[in-house]
Amino acid sequence: MIGVTNLENHKFLQKIWKKTLFSDLKFTVKHKIEPIIDDSKIPIIDRFVIDILVDLAIDTNDDSVVDDLGQNFLSLLPKQSKLFFLDIEPKLSYERNLEESVTILERRKKLYYKISKITNLIIIDGNKSIEEIHNQIIQECNLK
Repeated sequence: MIGVTNLENHKFLQKIWKKTLFSDLKFTVKHKIEPIIDDSKIPIIDRFVIDILVDLAIDTNDDSVVDDLGQNFLSLLPKQSKLFFLDIEPKLSYERNLEESVTILERRKKLYYKISKITNLIIIDGNKSIEEIHNQIIQECNLK
């Protein structure tokens, strides 16, 4: 199967994709996340609403997606969420993963910082040791 991740030149697909992503997230929150929270469990979710919003901006080559759809997408986050962004220099991230270009990683970083201004995104220095990052997350979640 071949997936299309560059939707920049596909305006019709962009509209459908934006609505589909939002509907999918809404369903996931309602049926998979909210029931866990109601049972007093603490879900730890990697690559969720904020990441999907950033991916959408990258895939459509339209950073204004954050302004246009951000509030709708971010409204799906559970109320007591602790949101973390592990900030790392794009060049170092590229060297570690070789997945995306430094240019795309720089755009991603700017988008996360933009989102951090409109939500309670906690930025953690990803250059720290795993232990230091772990301790900061534990502290931020008041688990210590």
